[in-house]
Amino acid sequence: MNSSRRKRGGGRGKPIETPWSRVEAARTEDPGRRKEAEGSISAHYWMPVCAFLRWKFNLDEDQALDLTQDFFCQKVVERGLFRKGDRSRGSFWSFLCTCAWRFAASHINKPGNQVSSLDAMPTSQFPPSHVRSPEQAFAYGRASALLDEVIAAVEAGCREDGLGTHWEVFRMRVLEPILARKKPPSLSSVCQELGIEGPTKAAAMIVTVKNRFRKALRVRIRREVETDKQIDLEIRDLMDAVSGTDN
Repeated sequence: MNSSRRKRGGGRGKPIETPWSRVEAARTEDPGRRKEAEGSISAHYWMPVCAFLRWKFNLDEDQALDLTQDFFCQKVVERGLFRKGDRSRGSFWSFLCTCAWRFAASHINKPGNQVSSLDAMPTSQFPPSHVRSPEQAFAYGRASALLDEVIAAVEAGCREDGLGTHWEVFRMRVLEPILARKKPPSLSSVCQELGIEGPTKAAAMIVTVKNRFRKALRVRIRREVETDKQIDLEIRDLMDAVSGTDN
């Protein structure tokens, strides 16, 4: 995440779940389809796994990144980890966390491999203070990465459609205050800075981007669930994960 997005609240909600049907796509005998499925799932779970391992083993940033890289290369790509998952054993994220934990424990326990002291790490590199377990770190990382993806998509869409000023109003008045947990600037000050004729127009511009954001979020979440009925529940779990709300 970029620096403007690092101040989200800590997550206590469960991770946004990937349906086993998506994982099973990685079991195809078609090398091209299998590579695409493995790559798609790995991309979405890279940072959550990194956050999980870092919290679990008190790793510094470089160690966590290297270990995550090794896990996905050696276990997912070379040994076909996703083809070995079993939905009867529980959720996919639980399966993935268990596999990552076992891989990391085996690697870290090798001679010459040491983890760093928790006290020596910069706190800015950790998930927020509400995150108090490896599982919560994973949930926060998953939800945060998904929201970053939606935010980037909505911004790009606005700029492509000539709504760059709309996006800037939304960013200044809504997005940044939420992410930084600070009081939003007045509409008047936003209008003055961006050269908008008045608060009424600025408010309408915000509504336009909010609608785009809601639609993009629902479309993105739909890729993570089996049915349309699950979308609202998953959105609520995602918001819980980044806001520190208990279920």
